[in-house]
This record gives sequence, structure tokens and C-alpha cells, in this order.
Amino acid sequence: MHMVRPYVKITIDRSLKIAALMLAFSCAAAAQNLQPFAATLAEIQNAIAKADGLDGYYSTTYRPSEMRYWAQIPQWMQQDAGTRDSRLGTRETRILDIGCGYGTLLSLATQIYANARGSCMDMTEYIKPIVRSRYSLEFLEGDVELDPIPGGPYDVMILTEVIEHFNFYPLPTVQKMHHALEIKDEHMWMYNKSELTGALQDAGFRIVKLAYSPGVRGRHFNIWAVRK
Repeated sequence: MHMVRPYVKITIDRSLKIAALMLAFSCAAAAQNLQPFAATLAEIQNAIAKADGLDGYYSTTYRPSEMRYWAQIPQWMQQDAGTRDSRLGTRETRILDIGCGYGTLLSLATQIYANARGSCMDMTEYIKPIVRSRYSLEFLEGDVELDPIPGGPYDVMILTEVIEHFNFYPLPTVQKMHHALEIKDEHMWMYNKSELTGALQDAGFRIVKLAYSPGVRGRHFNIWAVRK
């Protein structure tokens, strides 16, 4: 037994070190992806924190980790905006964020896309009026699983940290989202487990890119999917 214990301890130590290194590399990559948006994100987060209260839940709990869940998405939106803006011309880009929380990513999207109008569909309103006004956002109360998606059609949809809370069979809801998108060249960004790729494909989406953000308790899928 004395021969086994040191071996087991060394194995565990090495595993922990490897896991720590992987997380460090993942966090570094996430920070690099977000660097071009750092100033704009800081401005948005400061505005939300001020509106929510500097000792509120956003500042103390939500803000420190939120970007780790969607580190890939801003650069994908920027790539998409580069081609979309020339096609839309002066028409506004209609963006829907389902379960947008405090609205950080939705606010950033309105800064990346030209002539953008942002809509948040959520069961509870966390976005403060001053933030809505500043970033041209509207709040639409509803449960995307149970209620129709109001407004639309939308050019862009964002869904982060939501679909894992859906019914065990998410396909009908994903199809509903598919139908709420504009017919040509619509895009959608979301996180979830690996089975989401199958649900997206069954709903009529084609996956353009799949990457990872570090998250807090483990890495999270970032998926860019386009309506066929």
C-alpha cells in the first residue's frame, strides 16, 4: 500500500496541473479573442453596473465571469457584420437575444452591426431603462418555449446559457427560432452540449463554426449556425 499511495498522489497532481494549464491556455485565448472589443465591452459593463448598483448582483457576481461563456461570439458577429452591412444597405439589422440577462452581449451586438435594433426576449427583465435607451434595446417578456416569438423576422439571434434549461426535447423551440429568422443569410449564436448540433441540423440550420469558450466550471460550446 505504501508503494501505491505516492504513485496515486503523483498521478492526481499531474492531472490537476494539466487541467490548470489547459484552463490557463483557454482563458488566454478567450482574452485574446475579446481584446478588439475590450474598450466597448468595458463601457457597456460599466453602464450596466452603474444602473444595477455597484454592490448589485451584476457587479459582484455576474460581471466577473460572463464573458468567459461567449468569448468566440463577438469576433463572429464582426465577421458577419462585414458582409451583412453591404447587403442590407441602410436597412436596420434586427437582433434578438433570447434570455439576454443584463444585456451585455446584445448591447455589444448593436455596436458591431450597422443600424442595429436589439430586442431581448426573457421571462424576467434585468435590463435597466437607462441601458435600454443608451443601446437602442427593447424588452419583450415571454417564455420562448411556451410563447410565440414576438416581432421579427430577425436578422440575427443570440442564445447564451439558455438552451440547457429547455425541455429535454428542444427541437420544436429551435424550429420556432428558425422560423423567426429572415429568410436569407440569417445567423444564430448559442452555447450548449454536443447534442445541440443535431437539434440545429434537424431544425434546418447549417453549422458554420464550432469553438469553445472556457466558462467557469468547464468549457462551453460556441456555435455559429446559418439558416439553410
